[in-house]
Amino acid sequence: MATRRLTKSRATRPAAGIFPRIRKLTPRGFLSFAPDFPGVELGDLNVFIGANGSGKSNLFEAARFLQEAQRNVRGFLSSGEVKDWQWASALDQEPAVVEAQLALTDVQLKYWLGFAQSGSGDVEFTSEGLELVGNPVDQNLFWRLEPTVVDFFVRRNGQGRRVSKEPIEAAKTVLDELRHPTDDRHRKDLRTALSSLSFFGEWGFGRRSNRLKGTQASATVHGGLLEDGSNAAARLNSLLQRRGFEERLIAHAASVLPNVDGVLADFNMGSTQIVFMESTRDRRTPASRLSDGTLHWLMLALILLDDESTSPLFLEEPELGLHPDAILSLARLLKEASTRRQVLVTTHSSLLVSAFTESPECVFVFDRDEGGTRVERLSKKRILSWTKAGKSLADIWAAGAIGGNRW
Repeated sequence: MATRRLTKSRATRPAAGIFPRIRKLTPRGFLSFAPDFPGVELGDLNVFIGANGSGKSNLFEAARFLQEAQRNVRGFLSSGEVKDWQWASALDQEPAVVEAQLALTDVQLKYWLGFAQSGSGDVEFTSEGLELVGNPVDQNLFWRLEPTVVDFFVRRNGQGRRVSKEPIEAAKTVLDELRHPTDDRHRKDLRTALSSLSFFGEWGFGRRSNRLKGTQASATVHGGLLEDGSNAAARLNSLLQRRGFEERLIAHAASVLPNVDGVLADFNMGSTQIVFMESTRDRRTPASRLSDGTLHWLMLALILLDDESTSPLFLEEPELGLHPDAILSLARLLKEASTRRQVLVTTHSSLLVSAFTESPECVFVFDRDEGGTRVERLSKKRILSWTKAGKSLADIWAAGAIGGNRW
């Protein structure tokens, strides 16, 4: 028997424009980024274009590295040797460093983490630091300039600040390992911000790979949507409790399922399945009978219509498997989601890129040469002569006028 929600709670969105953001992300000596890479200043919506291998995914990996370093960095770096994650010409020079400047609710923090391969072949954190930006001047909260010693900057009543030294293992991060009482609020906020970063890019297609097909165990994770979609039915059921969510979902579903007027999570014998209701609910269509493209669109809708999640969102090539008619709907979803949370997306879709012709400042062009990855943020001025001639951003990209191509 289908179990429907009994009540709908009122959506509690954050105040307009108030959500955590990565203001700037700077990998140096990391993968395809040279040791002098200047970093990328990010906005609320960030669309990355460029040829395969230009470094778009590597920027995502830099953010994921900061997250995984706090819980399972060995697993994260396990695909090869640690040195494989460093800029090739820097192996005998400086270690790789990833730095992020984050704007949280009422504070801006700068955090950096450097690593190299130890003599035993394991990962070794060579530098780490946390800085409070502004307020009214920058303040160091801690720094680590060698693998095993940390300097905490402790405030004493009426006596300014002093340095308190702490030992740490070379394979542990300060942020995760040392819970120092001084300035703990900022470290706690940073740990929370990094752990909540959301990454989606492992899109499953086919009967064996698509986790949305068929039933899912009811006793699964009921928090945010998991990257592989294995708790999608449970997450849908949770979101359906929120006022207006089903209406928004159905409105966007019209681009791929024009006759649908309802959706539910059907609970039966310890399992859950997503079911669409068609033609005034006279016909039920379970997820197992939907195409991969339709299920992929549903996954994107669960991600992008979620008004509970406010953490930065990383999406890799979300247009994969979508019919061209659905891509404009995807562009609307991305724009709407970026009013509630920071969105970073990579794409190779000309149709999707064209949707940002009027707002080119959200588009970043990635190129790569012997000097590593280079990133340029577009502007209306850069493409003005083209848009005056009636050209779309995709036309300009295809003409090779802004880079991001392999010719």
